[in-house]
Amino acid sequence: MSELNHPNIVKVLSGLELKVNFEGTLNSLFKMEFARRSTLFEVKKFFKTINPNVTRSLFKDLSNAMRYLHEVKNISHLDLKLENILMFEDYNLKVADFGLSERLEFDQTTEQVKRIT
Repeated sequence: MSELNHPNIVKVLSGLELKVNFEGTLNSLFKMEFARRSTLFEVKKFFKTINPNVTRSLFKDLSNAMRYLHEVKNISHLDLKLENILMFEDYNLKVADFGLSERLEFDQTTEQVKRIT
């Protein structure tokens, strides 16, 4: 996912490091930028309600990130939840955790979406 370059998608700072765990499965490790305010889940839990102006800004950031993923990169996140939306000090948000994501393409002949392997 290091090819993703968008202000609302968390940046990968260092390359992929592969490790095999005790069960023999392959795990990917990434070093990513730090989100000082934590996840949107934690922010919502702490504040209970969020100012409507901030909410509009967050929704715009999230919409821009999803549009970029879907329309520019043909990627479906597949695990979008409050815990995977990082909040930064300036109240900008960034989408993170692309572990379940898949690159998709639209087949014009069958009019179906297919995974790219």
